[in-house]
Amino acid sequence: MNINQSIITLILLLIVSGIIIGCASKLTEEQAIVESQALSDGIKNRFSGRSNLSKIDLPATKRVGNKNLRLVLLSRRASLRWLGEAGFKFGRNSRGITNYRRAGNTTSRGFRSRSGNYRGDDPRYIYFNNSPVLITGGASFGDPQAGKGILYIFDQYDDVRVVTYEQY
Repeated sequence: MNINQSIITLILLLIVSGIIIGCASKLTEEQAIVESQALSDGIKNRFSGRSNLSKIDLPATKRVGNKNLRLVLLSRRASLRWLGEAGFKFGRNSRGITNYRRAGNTTSRGFRSRSGNYRGDDPRYIYFNNSPVLITGGASFGDPQAGKGILYIFDQYDDVRVVTYEQY
């Protein structure tokens, strides 16, 4: 009798979970395009004076083959995993962030001071996935394996975030 009750309870729990997940608000196509455009504009505004980053053309959306892609900002963990696969290592201390990149038989090193404190009502914030993001720095590099330029930024918490495209 207890086994039957457990099975029925589990099935009811799965049904309720499915209903809750199905009814959760999803990002509509219009919201996705608006967020992509805000990210594109934020990057252009932040790096318009820097020669090495202003050469990167980042439209909010683009079409590759039969797929529509939109500009996205990866989460902190996904960005670190993605950059780790590209040969980057990031180290943090009280003074700043150090990055190392191993490419072939050479290693390059960079350093960035920690950013200051920012308020949430700062007009330089862009809203991405319903959370405010302030771009405080960034870098780009050419990846011969990927055959293109790769851009990563730092947010207001000094977390590294990769800017890329994904299907919507």
